[in-house]
Amino acid sequence: MNYEIEKKYLVSDFNVMFEAMKRDFGKYTIKSKSGFWFANNFDGMELVLDIDKPKFSKKGVCIIKDIGEFEIPEIDFQYIRLRIVNNEKFIITFKNKNIVNKIEQNTEYEFDTDSDTFSRIANYLKENNLIFYYNIKESYEFEKDDLKIELSKFNNLQNCYLEVELVGEEEEKLVKKLEFELGKFKIYNIKEEPRSYMELSKNENRVQFKNTRLSNYSKDAVKELDKILSGSKI
Repeated sequence: MNYEIEKKYLVSDFNVMFEAMKRDFGKYTIKSKSGFWFANNFDGMELVLDIDKPKFSKKGVCIIKDIGEFEIPEIDFQYIRLRIVNNEKFIITFKNKNIVNKIEQNTEYEFDTDSDTFSRIANYLKENNLIFYYNIKESYEFEKDDLKIELSKFNNLQNCYLEVELVGEEEEKLVKKLEFELGKFKIYNIKEEPRSYMELSKNENRVQFKNTRLSNYSKDAVKELDKILSGSKI
């Protein structure tokens, strides 16, 4: 288990921010990340704009735990996320999110898997659960010691966002360290953004989602997931 402590910012100008990150943090890596968020407490008739408080019950957790042979507690989580990085890395994340003083303080169990295990878990999730949110992003990642800085563009958002993140086992120490590190980001033209990417997407795409049922949204998301998997090294 890890604690993930994260702060998100709205970036007004990607190019300006990118040059500032290169100047101040040096080398970076570019990653294409496709993420799919699953829950099993919806029946699919909900409107996408009304989706709130997702949950992935421990019954489903137990099944995925057995498929992947993961060491995780058999408890409810807010969601399970499938993530594909650069069409070659496959990650399963069990997560509970919490916002404290506009900082995300998340508890997560995250596993890198082989392609076969990932496919079997994906097949189970597609058949028995719903995707309530997904995104595809191009991220420019910088690192300083154990601090990760991620500048990203999204397929479903007009704006770019900056995430500053620490991961570790001692939550209190991580929060204090992140608060210290964030003081260095006051020089940049960025704005705090406490809302989740799902909330941002629903707000920005409100007209598109006005009459969209979750079942239809999830079907489209599954098609996207299948398309990515068919073109990945799987």
